[in-house]
Amino acid sequence: WMRTLYLGLVAAFLFTGCATMEMQKQAKLTKPIQLDKSEMKNSSIYLQVNNIEKGGGDNINLKDKLSTFLKQKGYSIVNESADSSIKLFVDVLFVNNIKEAFALQSALGYGLTGTAVKYSATGSGSDALGVGLVMALGSGIAGKALEDETYRGIFAVKVENKDKVHTTKVFTEVIQMNLDKKEAFTALEDISSKQISNIF
Repeated sequence: WMRTLYLGLVAAFLFTGCATMEMQKQAKLTKPIQLDKSEMKNSSIYLQVNNIEKGGGDNINLKDKLSTFLKQKGYSIVNESADSSIKLFVDVLFVNNIKEAFALQSALGYGLTGTAVKYSATGSGSDALGVGLVMALGSGIAGKALEDETYRGIFAVKVENKDKVHTTKVFTEVIQMNLDKKEAFTALEDISSKQISNIF
């Protein structure tokens, strides 16, 4: 019953609000990553961003923005993993306008959300929020939120530091009535990169 309650809360979190005049932004980790930042000062990071097929990652330039935030924190970005003390891998699972995503799913069948569920289901069993997000998207529960333009992003994150591997997922959302597509993707790019960089 706890799982049912949890996913119910996720659905409520996803599909609230309507006729939003000012852009609302939010970003959440599915689970925290605890790093000893005192040991990571002036560290070098190897950054790799992958766009999952049909995920929509080509709509945002996550790598450049994320690199900028990490450099502002004092990290250097290197091109070879062998030269780094930290490895950061980000998979862009989903980035899209929810209305367009529903239309695309109708055209393609279960393929779009099925792929995202597969990737979201990997890793820790406690990382249920990622699964809940995608299942809610694929279930057809739209509610009044579709009166606004709602754009969402889901990202799988893996951090390798020494012999330790940490994984989480990042969920981001921007909502506004008549929201311009370019503005929405720019906002998603910004808040997603900031949320991921805040791990460090």
